[in-house]
Amino acid sequence: MTSPQGAGQSPSASPLGGSSENSSNATFSEWGYREAINCVDRVACHATVRLTSVDPKRGAFQVRMQCQWAFRTLNRKEDTEIGLMGVPGIRMPGLHVKVEESRVWKDLSAAESGSRSNMLFWRGTSIFFMDGFKQFNVRAFPFDRQVINLQELAFVWRTSKDDDNYYNPMKVAWLQVNACSMLSEWSQEDSLITPLTSDMDTRHPYATRFQIELYIERHHNFYVRQIYFVTYMITLVSCSPLALPPAEDFMAERLSVYGSGLLTLVTFKYGIMEHLPSVPYSTYTDEFLTAQILTVTACTFESLFAFRLREHYLIVDMIENCLLFLVAVLWTLYLGRAGFRQPKHRVPWDLVREASAAEKTQERIIFSSSDGKPQS
Repeated sequence: MTSPQGAGQSPSASPLGGSSENSSNATFSEWGYREAINCVDRVACHATVRLTSVDPKRGAFQVRMQCQWAFRTLNRKEDTEIGLMGVPGIRMPGLHVKVEESRVWKDLSAAESGSRSNMLFWRGTSIFFMDGFKQFNVRAFPFDRQVINLQELAFVWRTSKDDDNYYNPMKVAWLQVNACSMLSEWSQEDSLITPLTSDMDTRHPYATRFQIELYIERHHNFYVRQIYFVTYMITLVSCSPLALPPAEDFMAERLSVYGSGLLTLVTFKYGIMEHLPSVPYSTYTDEFLTAQILTVTACTFESLFAFRLREHYLIVDMIENCLLFLVAVLWTLYLGRAGFRQPKHRVPWDLVREASAAEKTQERIIFSSSDGKPQS
């Protein structure tokens, strides 16, 4: 949560305006009753942003935002005051916005308790669904972090909820945003709200346009249990023939276990492709699975080489036993690193945000080209 006084701060309840010295302690329920009694035509907004869909394969996402409004207008002693104001709405050029509901009503209890009879207190609610596209960087999958930039968010007044045009920007003097994820695979870590336009010259500052960034990261436990641990066990079992004597009598059994283990790993990898991102580069999971396949392949060729040195039976057998122990230790450390260390050493948020900003800059460069050639 941020305000024109402190752009770029972490989200928390803070006002954009207010005449009282204790305005920083105001909540949404108190705004309009006490803090902004003189803020005519200023709007307070309490928004709940829920992430409802993330599809890295298609590069798409969906967000549901519910806004609760509160504002004051002059009492013109008429029944059609709302016809002069319209209904609240948002304008987001970078996303496709669908309005499910948007309405306002008079709060008579606030009007009766107010100290000024020439003002009306209004409340309202709006529900918006926003669909957008983003290039997701999943090199660290499943330990990746993403920044979903909702780009420019402008609060406006519309004649009706389905009207595409707006006739007046909304002066937002108090804004609080609560973000959460409705997806079990993703967790909402933080959010950043930055006002893009603000008026600091008046007694009650306000802003009309904001930029919202959602910081999410993927839950890794499912992939560690269902992929990493399973393939770890397959790899150890496939390398177990190293414990057999390097004799001709055991050669067929050793090659059979190696071949079965290699086939099992390849089949398992392609069987879980629907749970893995389809990208033209290698991810952390791809490197993990590929290293296991290479391990079993190396053990297969080692058996062929050891068979040629069967005259040094005892030495080769001891080396293979040590090699099996080394493989087990290394893969146990690799699994421990993936399950315990890697989740605590993800890519820093600053780097993720810089990469997301670079993508937006590149998009602007491409779309600003008038003759098909990129221009800076």
